[in-house]
Amino acid sequence: MPDREPVVIVYPAAGSVFYEDLARRLATACGEISRKAVLRSPTEVLDMHEDQLNSKTVMIVNPWACMNKIGNSEKFFSRLSAARERIMVLAEAVGIKWFERQFELPLQYDMLLDVGFVSQEDKLRDSGVPYRFLFNGPDLREERMIAGSEPFRRTMPWALLGYTREVRARIVAELMEKLGPAASCSCPASTW
Repeated sequence: MPDREPVVIVYPAAGSVFYEDLARRLATACGEISRKAVLRSPTEVLDMHEDQLNSKTVMIVNPWACMNKIGNSEKFFSRLSAARERIMVLAEAVGIKWFERQFELPLQYDMLLDVGFVSQEDKLRDSGVPYRFLFNGPDLREERMIAGSEPFRRTMPWALLGYTREVRARIVAELMEKLGPAASCSCPASTW
């Protein structure tokens, strides 16, 4: 029965902590709905036979980054094409080159799973790939931890996670100047 097959989550391992964490969180989410998931690096996918994938759903976390982790992209995409269902998983802002590059790859997707804080569906109506938004929130274990935690005073006024970009440094400097070093702020991803 295909729905009993484990979901294969392919992610760009070795050097991409953000995508590795996203893949692990997806595997946790699968477990929370009683669906087994296995994590695989692009290299491990190359070692698989196509018949090992033909009954499986494969979630590819940032396919472009996965492709860049291996030398033989033709074989990689051939393996992924054999899967029963292929889901592209992105956590990127629409309109940036890192997002748009995903659609240049030689792979047909059955769905785009957009992980984030705000749906970007209105910007992707013409992508040709069915869109599904997944809010990037806490898993069940994290929700229990949050519910049981005591309020605390922030000891670190500002923290910025992400690749170093000049525009991000300017935004933090502006926020600190206008709001103060201890203020908190939720900034839309489009400003980053």
